[in-house]
Amino acid sequence: MRAGRLLAVVVVAVLSAAPVRGDYKQAYSEAIKALDTGRWADVARLMRQAAAEQPREGERIKIYGMRFEIYLPHFYLGQALAETNDCAGALAAFATSESQGVVKTTDRWGELQRLRNRCQVQQPAVEPAATRPAAPPTATRAAAPPTPDLGSEVRKAEVDLARATELERTVVALRRSAAAVWQERPALGARSDQAVAKLGAARAALEKGRAGSAAELVQASRLTGEATRELQAVRDEANGRWNELQAAEAQRQGQATEQARQEEARRQVLRQELAAVTQEATALEASVGAAGARPEVRQAQADLGRSRSRAAAATGASTADELQTRREEMQQSVARLRQALAAAQAVPSPNAPPAPTAIASRSPASAPEVLRQGAEAFLGADYRRAIELLATSQVSEPRASAVAALVRGAARHALFLEAGGREADILEAARADIRACRRLDATVAPDMAFFSPSFVALFEDTH
Repeated sequence: MRAGRLLAVVVVAVLSAAPVRGDYKQAYSEAIKALDTGRWADVARLMRQAAAEQPREGERIKIYGMRFEIYLPHFYLGQALAETNDCAGALAAFATSESQGVVKTTDRWGELQRLRNRCQVQQPAVEPAATRPAAPPTATRAAAPPTPDLGSEVRKAEVDLARATELERTVVALRRSAAAVWQERPALGARSDQAVAKLGAARAALEKGRAGSAAELVQASRLTGEATRELQAVRDEANGRWNELQAAEAQRQGQATEQARQEEARRQVLRQELAAVTQEATALEASVGAAGARPEVRQAQADLGRSRSRAAAATGASTADELQTRREEMQQSVARLRQALAAAQAVPSPNAPPAPTAIASRSPASAPEVLRQGAEAFLGADYRRAIELLATSQVSEPRASAVAALVRGAARHALFLEAGGREADILEAARADIRACRRLDATVAPDMAFFSPSFVALFEDTH
């Protein structure tokens, strides 16, 4: 008869389900939040609403953030009703959830069985009043109420079981909030499940003790004590490990933050040092002059150019180690060029021209004194003096004027490099001198023995 009644409830629940709407997800989400805080009346109300809109269990529902829960409205409705002592409603809801089968694949299946067993003990089958035989008066007079001692034992068992039940809820909540601990230590789950099973048996024994069995009350007390001690041990171990994991994560994040700060400080220093050595390289290249005709100087210049290109490619995203490599490479290239220049000044090149008048290819056989002075100033890296001496008004002969314009343009280009390549007006003035040189005498061109490769390239690119 009882199974028939439960089946009828299931059929009615399925046939009377309302059309599916999107509100069931919101209702389910709010119900889970109420479950977390033990608001059972709200859980029952919201789960009924969700189940009416979507009776089929099994969907994954987002609760908040990254938290998702399996959609089990019938199970949670039964849990809420069981916690509020509505065992008839709880058993019907559990039957609906079990019939769909999804709950059996989740960790809620054990909880359903435990609560169902408890409700079945609390909700025994009741025979119709008409079929009960009337107790004889003598039997009524002979029935004695529980002794005071037994009544006090019942109350004590109820208090102990209530405390154990609260501890059980704490462990269940911890199992959700500290899931990493339970994954790391599966034995905790088995131990808590065994303790919960003992609580179920203790509840059944208590019900029999209420009927007057002192032995069952002793059994209930023993099982409750064992379950309480085990749940306390599980709770303490899980809490301790969870605190360790959180402390380790906080330490890891702190170390990562400090490492990032130190890395950025180091990068900032290296970027400044790299900029300084780049400026040093620019000034050194501008002072090469006639020494650039020597093979070792040209090789050192080429190496420095490659180092400069790699340094320029080092962006703000480069690591400190990458920036340090570029800085050391630039420093080594600058040192090699400096050594090559020192060697070139100590030992004159056998191919060096006899006089500054040969500073340009196909230069005049005899040059004005001012042109000689300007060329000497240029070769001595006194670029501003060279520009001053070789002003247009100082040289009148066309071919000599072309050579003067060439040297003047080279001096301006050297000043442009010394300024770090940022003075566009100086570069444009150098281009103007190159154009003037071409207009005055198209046969005049810079000699690689006296002019840097970068100026020769500028001369060839300027028209």
